[in-house]
Amino acid sequence: MQDILPEEELELLAKYLKEEYDSAATEMEARNQKAIKWRTNMEAVASDAPKNHPYKNSSNIVVPVTQVIAQALIAKIVGTFDAREPLWDIQSLSHDEAAIKRMKSVSKVMNTWAKSPTDLNMEQVIHDLAAETVVIGGAFPKVPWVIDRWRVKGPDGQEGTVTYHDGPMVVVTPVERVKYRRGVGSIPRLPWIGVDIPLTEVELRKRAADGVFDPEKVSLVLNEERTTPTDAEEQGQKAEMFDSGETTGLYDITEFWVYWDVDGTGVPVDLFVTMHVPTNTVLAVQYNSLGVRTIAASKYIHRPNALTGRGVGQMTEAMQDEVTTVHNARIDNMKLANTRMLAVKRAGPIAAREEIYPGKILYVENPREDVNPIQLGGDIVTG
Repeated sequence: MQDILPEEELELLAKYLKEEYDSAATEMEARNQKAIKWRTNMEAVASDAPKNHPYKNSSNIVVPVTQVIAQALIAKIVGTFDAREPLWDIQSLSHDEAAIKRMKSVSKVMNTWAKSPTDLNMEQVIHDLAAETVVIGGAFPKVPWVIDRWRVKGPDGQEGTVTYHDGPMVVVTPVERVKYRRGVGSIPRLPWIGVDIPLTEVELRKRAADGVFDPEKVSLVLNEERTTPTDAEEQGQKAEMFDSGETTGLYDITEFWVYWDVDGTGVPVDLFVTMHVPTNTVLAVQYNSLGVRTIAASKYIHRPNALTGRGVGQMTEAMQDEVTTVHNARIDNMKLANTRMLAVKRAGPIAAREEIYPGKILYVENPREDVNPIQLGGDIVTG
């Protein structure tokens, strides 16, 4: 970890980021709850919880309006990229034959990386980006340089290190995991922007061992394991048919790009800060020496001066609610219309819990007066 700020200044930076992060999280809560609703509509899975309004065990079907529209659009976008072969075709601006050959070699290498699951894995990236952007209206792809190394032991007991990945990686981040203050519609102009990256204990210890994070600070964070899911995580668990309410044990780490005056000149520079916000613990600080923040905002339907656009979830929300409500009302009415209740005298021929079934014979003095069916619901009995 680079030694950029003294401890006192680091504490001021951590305090500033935590206050800003908490404010932004509050501002975005309503939007994030909407995003969760749009994801739920996209899954179109009826709740297993009984619905007891307007009567017990009422219809609780979700009509897949959002799902049908979104999947058609996602398939069209993904199909456009799948039809490109190769994905990238790099052309030389020079007509020199040597330059043209070099660009062909670069294209071949780039497309090999794009197809490789252990490198860029662009097929998965395109699917993820299309699904997020179409449904929610936007997403935040970021391109970190990732080095994945693992300690291994061979059959002879000798210990070694295997490098699984060493290079750029495209990570599609959903909008709920990106925090920033409103009012600025450009990532480079934002005073700060934070990206939540929940990590496991193994990942934290590994980054500390590799020198990416401060080992002493990591030891503090390891005492703050989160064992309950966020609202977005719980929705995802339900979509995958898992029991909600449990996680594998995660630590809420956030990566910040933030402008900060490091030398007292009054001119801020862009820092890349990794932090555990709940405990105000800074794990790593480094200069953003690239001159660009390696995160972008994707939009489906463009919304000017904003980092997110309009998605199918927003555009179909009212229609989804209407169709689902009307459809369930028709099913409830059909149940009532097809269900007869019997009105009998208090001391009549049918006891309170007597079983009724087709073909049963009831012995009564006056069938027209002693037993009368009651019709509920409308006349439409077929839906």
